[in-house]
Amino acid sequence: MLGFFEAFSLKCTQLKQAVASGDDDLVRLLDKELEPMIADILSFRAQTREAAHMQLQFLNGLIRDEADDRSSVTRRSAAMSMLIDRYFGPSGDEGEAFQRAFPHLKNNQSAFEPADQPLLNEAILDSLPDRVAVITRDYRYLFANQANARFLNRTALSLVGCHVSDLVGVKSFEALAKPAFDKCFRGETVDYVHVGCRASKAFSTRCRMTPLRGVNQDIIGAVVVLQSVNEAALLERS
Repeated sequence: MLGFFEAFSLKCTQLKQAVASGDDDLVRLLDKELEPMIADILSFRAQTREAAHMQLQFLNGLIRDEADDRSSVTRRSAAMSMLIDRYFGPSGDEGEAFQRAFPHLKNNQSAFEPADQPLLNEAILDSLPDRVAVITRDYRYLFANQANARFLNRTALSLVGCHVSDLVGVKSFEALAKPAFDKCFRGETVDYVHVGCRASKAFSTRCRMTPLRGVNQDIIGAVVVLQSVNEAALLERS
């Protein structure tokens, strides 16, 4: 898949040079060649978690770059749904490639069963006033509800694949967040206050972590509920 990314990057460089030189005919030609290359990247069936993450991040980048084009965003969002269904939906032809990432799954099972994980109903999570995140065992966002995305000044889609340390800082991640996640991944319910710095401003957040289990009860991540310390204190007094 790296070859696809390298070819796409080269084509983008050529397109930028054509735009800078004012060669409209070459711009149109190169622009037409990009979409088939994007289709090649998205049709590739990843064999590892890292490759799937690269595809998701690539698509996130396209959505950000094309944010002003409503039709493009709609089309890319549909592609995002396709990738999520491929890697986290029913296995079989579409999900078979991702079995290495979830080797405990049997045929015709999905990584996340709604019956086993009622907390993963996105409509319910998005309606909650609390900030909610679903974090994988490699400390990356699998899901963020709308309240969490708004708090971080991001879109929910742009957070998919982001490492927790990118948002809380490497030092506080290693000192506080990672040990808490590791406890949760061992099966513990964790409730702690995370103190860190974001955009040069100190913050304190209450983090409640619950193990996220797959269909075989293996822990495959954590559901995290976040509240600012002041907000949490007010709620406890009421």
